[in-house]
Amino acid sequence: METMIIDENLELAKNISDKISEIKKSLPYHLNIIDELHINENAHSRILSKLLQYQENERYIFLKKFFEHCDLPLQPEKPEISTEKQRIDILIMDKSAGYAVIIENKVNYAEDQNAQIKRYVDKVIKHGISEDKIYVLYLTRWGRKIVSEKSLPNDLKGKLDKRYKPINFNNHILPWLNSLIGFCRFKDTQLIAAIQQYTDFIKGFLNQRNDTQKIYQIMKKEITKLLKLTDKNRIERYHIIDEKLDEIANLQNQLNNMKNELANTARKAFFEKLYHKLNENFPGWEYRSEVIKEVNSIDLAFELPYFGMAYNPKELPAIKKIGDKELVLSIELQNDKGGWKSFLCGIFTYNDPTIQKEIENFFDEYRLNKETTNNWVYLHRNSYVFEDANIGFNVNDPKWDQYFIEQTDKVVEVFYDQVVKVLNAWKKYVQPS
Repeated sequence: METMIIDENLELAKNISDKISEIKKSLPYHLNIIDELHINENAHSRILSKLLQYQENERYIFLKKFFEHCDLPLQPEKPEISTEKQRIDILIMDKSAGYAVIIENKVNYAEDQNAQIKRYVDKVIKHGISEDKIYVLYLTRWGRKIVSEKSLPNDLKGKLDKRYKPINFNNHILPWLNSLIGFCRFKDTQLIAAIQQYTDFIKGFLNQRNDTQKIYQIMKKEITKLLKLTDKNRIERYHIIDEKLDEIANLQNQLNNMKNELANTARKAFFEKLYHKLNENFPGWEYRSEVIKEVNSIDLAFELPYFGMAYNPKELPAIKKIGDKELVLSIELQNDKGGWKSFLCGIFTYNDPTIQKEIENFFDEYRLNKETTNNWVYLHRNSYVFEDANIGFNVNDPKWDQYFIEQTDKVVEVFYDQVVKVLNAWKKYVQPS
């Protein structure tokens, strides 16, 4: 019975997939440059900022319309609009009018940082803007992501009151973009094209493109026919669809488990290849768990919460001793919140301020871009870039599956090259000539 259900649902999925392919062939060829560039939150901020800066005869028409769509009681006089200035995604500061608007862009669901918005407000105050004239817009895709208290403490949120506004691309940005073409001059052909491309891109990730809606309507008819819903009443249709959803969800869970097993195997193969490549050129690497406990196999190490390897060649020790602590160059795949595994290459500092300062100085001396936590000083995770993706921040991210599975050797090279930079500096540091 179970096999029959699986076969039926696989057949249903195939029929629908074939139908979608057939529909797409009949649609006009669609090309959106922004789609192809796979832009991130910073790119969104740059595009929005550029549009907000548009002026005609010293009138900031687009900015004024933006304020209206966000229900802000503000008028532009001499605004300064910047992107990523002092790490603020978009800052609109109008000293002539005496206000500032901070836009925190979370379109791709980036995690809130500790006291993030509070820090931004403090920075704007230092520019001479009164706290009661600072507005904060928290920009998300649909409006479902809520700002966390760690980013915007309740006391500050209370002070901001109505000057804090959650806005989103669906209800604010898209309607604003749709209103702009009518204000463009006939000669601004590039601007018009840019607005049209960006509007189309936004509709794409909101599933609101015309071709998406057309596909949905045709699929709806096809599913109705395949599930024989035409002659059923509303209650019967509901129960048939609900039962089918349960079956598909179960099948999806099984497929996801199989996919995750393959992805996990790929990550293990990546780490094992990195281990062997390092040992081929710099013998002395050992698998470790929680930095200091030696383990003898990748299979054992990979299943532990914190695992990695350490560089400790017996014939030429690469250890730095500070007090009773032995400092060893180590690699660790460290769990972050949500099960993410960050790639750390650096020195475990035992939460000792003296050791931490010493190792920070080492990184600075050898011009290595660093990050610091209570127990670690390590090469910044943005050092591991593959096809414009920062794959060091979360090695287990499903978005990187294709890299680790299809291009394992190239990914190994990325991590290997960066580890060797730290390793060569470390050898000079602990074994000065």
